[in-house]
Amino acid sequence: MHIMIDGRHIRKRQAGLGSYSLQLIKALASVDRDNRYTVLCTRRSAELVGSLPSNFQLHTSWIGVENHVLGDPYRQLIVPILMLLRGVDIYHDPAYLLPYLHFRSRLIVTVHDLVPFYFPETNRWRYIQYMRLNTRASVRIADAVIVDSDAVRIDLIDKLGVPYKKIRCIPLGVSPDFHVIDDDDSLKETLTKLAVHSDYILTVSTIEPRKNILRLIEAYALAVDRFNIRNHLVICGRKGFKSEDIEKTIRKNNCEGKVHLTGYVEQSDLINLYNCAALYVCPSLYEGFGLPVLEAMACGVPVVVSNKSALPEIVGDAGLLFDPNNIENMITIMARPLLDKNIHDSMRKAGLIHSAQFTWQKTAKKTIELYNDVIAK
Repeated sequence: MHIMIDGRHIRKRQAGLGSYSLQLIKALASVDRDNRYTVLCTRRSAELVGSLPSNFQLHTSWIGVENHVLGDPYRQLIVPILMLLRGVDIYHDPAYLLPYLHFRSRLIVTVHDLVPFYFPETNRWRYIQYMRLNTRASVRIADAVIVDSDAVRIDLIDKLGVPYKKIRCIPLGVSPDFHVIDDDDSLKETLTKLAVHSDYILTVSTIEPRKNILRLIEAYALAVDRFNIRNHLVICGRKGFKSEDIEKTIRKNNCEGKVHLTGYVEQSDLINLYNCAALYVCPSLYEGFGLPVLEAMACGVPVVVSNKSALPEIVGDAGLLFDPNNIENMITIMARPLLDKNIHDSMRKAGLIHSAQFTWQKTAKKTIELYNDVIAK
């Protein structure tokens, strides 16, 4: 079986789509020596993918996915020709967008969430319309649709009418790089670089309305006054759509010097940030999976999360849930592991056990099972 995967989302400063693509390709390479793979990539993504076994071949192009003027025609015209010439049995796009022409090849698409349909106000109008159009088309022509969670499966059925049997839920994995670290010098180096002190409350997220960061800052300020919490709040992630109010919210709630914006950080520093946190909080209004939550657990951090979308499913019994629209509830739940050491330690142990169940090798093996099922139809 010959599988083609589009790896052009992979880039140096990884976002969720690029990280999924890279980790899936590497995991497939580690568990599958029987099938042939062609990975579409740019020169930059080829460097990040690195060396692969002999049954993997990279097809490099200078046209990336960000450049829609060239990237869309490349996907719709060049990719189908490549599929035909190379005798591709399955084309898998790991990020929503399939070529409409596919000749004899079967098509699989991964849909990570339906933000453009449920939260259209959280991004630019043109982007929302583009993603709505292409997601609808992709799930219609696909032979199978991969989702990261049952919550997204339900969204696809309810919003786009995708048949249940067409959807396969394959959870993401946690890289073994995310683990408890005992190297104090490495941890101190990261803390010094980012100008923060240990035992903070951490959230890792692009700063945009759907992530609910402004309400988290308001809840944090109230928790400091009410419970005399001395832990600072560290917000790790780049600024996204409509993020201009964050500094104003920090000032309005008198949190200068207590709330820290790190911006984007490299993975080595991110792992250290997790390890030095007293608590991880995810206040998001909508997530298709929520991988940082599991990464935090794998680094030994107690986790409290929003009770919306896929987050309760991903956290299971290893974390605490709160209503992200209710600041009082958010404050109460955040305070529990911070004020009670027994709860903190119990959640830490539960998180380590729970996160260990999610591996990229499992993700890859389930993806290969789907490839085989699609070919067998």
